[in-house]
Amino acid sequence: MGQGQRFLLVAELAELVNPASGVVSMNTLYRMIQAAELPAIKVGDRRKYVVPAAAVDVVVARVLGEAPPASVGLARDPAPAAPSGQPKVLSVPAAARLLRVCRATLERAYLAGQFPVVRFGGRVTVPTRAIDEMEAAALKSGGLVYAADWCAAARDDVPAALVVPSRSDEAVA
Repeated sequence: MGQGQRFLLVAELAELVNPASGVVSMNTLYRMIQAAELPAIKVGDRRKYVVPAAAVDVVVARVLGEAPPASVGLARDPAPAAPSGQPKVLSVPAAARLLRVCRATLERAYLAGQFPVVRFGGRVTVPTRAIDEMEAAALKSGGLVYAADWCAAARDDVPAALVVPSRSDEAVA
């Protein structure tokens, strides 16, 4: 696990919680995530969960009921602050690296309408605001945020004047 990662995989979280012994298994962490007991984001339709690194203290407190072990400090160190000119969109591979998932997982999710993207001609990009808001929602709720549900809710909030008609809609008109 790299220091300063913004998101952690469940396997990395298990290593942090269990630095020496197998007190908590990965399956226990998965069950807690699925029961919305731990903050996480689900990307795609498979078992791909990422946990915000900012939530490590909460996770340790809920899992072990005690102060975090010394190994937690490595993940808790925040990533370097983004410059004021932070990009508004990321390429799909860059967003996949940030979220710690495979590029193909992210592509399957956006093709199925389960992850927010912005299309510019033939280029597909991921708004950084969407990732920021999903992370904030997971941290605030302390539970699981489904990217697909977040994407559907965000789509419903878009004013009708901003929606670009699809080609099938143009053919009907």
